[in-house]
Amino acid sequence: DADSPRRGVLGRRLIWAAVVVAVLALLGAGLYWAYVWSQRQYYVGPADGQVAIYQGIPQEVFGFELSHVARQTGVSLAGDLTESYRQQVEEASLRNVTLEQAVEWVDDAVAQSRSARRETLGGAGDRAASPAPSRAAASSASPSGEPAAGAPSRTPAAADPSGQTSQGG
Repeated sequence: DADSPRRGVLGRRLIWAAVVVAVLALLGAGLYWAYVWSQRQYYVGPADGQVAIYQGIPQEVFGFELSHVARQTGVSLAGDLTESYRQQVEEASLRNVTLEQAVEWVDDAVAQSRSARRETLGGAGDRAASPAPSRAAASSASPSGEPAAGAPSRTPAAADPSGQTSQGG
């Protein structure tokens, strides 16, 4: 008779231990899945005054960063981008994209910023300055809008014309 209550208490303790282990295992698996998912994401943001492509998401959990610099682009925030693009990079507004989409976005941002700068600086003395930038802007707006349409909420084609229209017309 004395063994019967012991077996009941031991059985309940084992059940509780199994439940706790199962809950912790599910919690651990969920956290692991979330981390793996986050590391499949990329975003564009600033790093040391330059444009960088980060792997992960721009979040911190319990002091643990969920992103790291995957690629330094060599593009200067101050010198290579218009104010519109610089602001988008500083706000890390291009998120949840593939590495290829992030690289393409940076390339488009630099190209459109250079085009806007040329339009602003070279329009007065060059006889071909008026038609050339408008063709370049039209041809560069189409490719940049097409691949980024499904992924980011802001695209270079949508953001930069506001900067160009204040100077170009």
